[in-house]
Amino acid sequence: MEILPTDKEDHIARYSGLLQPYAVPHDEKFGDGREHGDEDRDARDPRTRFTIDVGRIGFSPYFRSLADKIQVMPIARTGYVPSMRMSHTVETALLSSHTAAEMCLNPELAQAHGMGHDMGHCALGHEGEKPLNEWALEKSDDQVGFNHNIQAHRIATLLANHRNPETHYH
Repeated sequence: MEILPTDKEDHIARYSGLLQPYAVPHDEKFGDGREHGDEDRDARDPRTRFTIDVGRIGFSPYFRSLADKIQVMPIARTGYVPSMRMSHTVETALLSSHTAAEMCLNPELAQAHGMGHDMGHCALGHEGEKPLNEWALEKSDDQVGFNHNIQAHRIATLLANHRNPETHYH
């Protein structure tokens, strides 16, 4: 039985060699367009930048608030099935990670995307976004309104600067 590497360089070397040429690598030197870097991170930290992203998302109050939001999904034969948005998000993160691994893409990056994909939604999801957008357009001078994707980007940008000594996700 092969043991997964615990050293970050070993991890990066092992998994980067398995990725497609067009996949985003684990390599810390690769510029990924981040607005905020991790220059102050301890060099001995064995986690990759995407593993840190997953932790930042999972320990954030924005992610935890998904536990209080219901998502109603139509099912053809049985009507509507309610579930918690957090359950859906965790399922999405797992499916994203497994699918990315099967396609030789970066599973840690896919997991981070899956974890963060619903954080920008308002309480009633897509249906709640419509009236919130109309209200925001009335109140805003810049005509930006409300869009859950833009809100998710704002949250991710905020998390990029998050430093939490209790969880070590910084």
